[in-house]
Amino acid sequence: MRSLRHVFFGAVLALVLVLSCADDSPMSVDAATNCEPPLAGRIVTVENVQTGSTGILAIAACPGGAIRLGGGCEIETPGSLSLRLNQSGARSGRPDNYGCVWDNPNMVQVTAKAWVTCLTPAP
Repeated sequence: MRSLRHVFFGAVLALVLVLSCADDSPMSVDAATNCEPPLAGRIVTVENVQTGSTGILAIAACPGGAIRLGGGCEIETPGSLSLRLNQSGARSGRPDNYGCVWDNPNMVQVTAKAWVTCLTPAP
């Protein structure tokens, strides 16, 4: 008799939970209606390409209101030149950008790229 009561109580509890989480329930407890929209389409990558033959600075900035998730640097050199990455990361205390500074003692034209990956605000 006692186990029959437990089965009945469990079935009623499961039914209440399923009905309260339904999309058309008048007493919805579904968290999906109050949570942030999905991330699809909200993560963007911004690139900035610069060329130069001495100190090279490339900074990529997130769109307005976006949050920087990460960033990086890349440089294309002709042949086997030796360049030094002087600094990389958030520039000028701004949390929405990512920049890189290279020293180029060879004084040869090179192409540098900085990129930043951002989470844009919810619509």
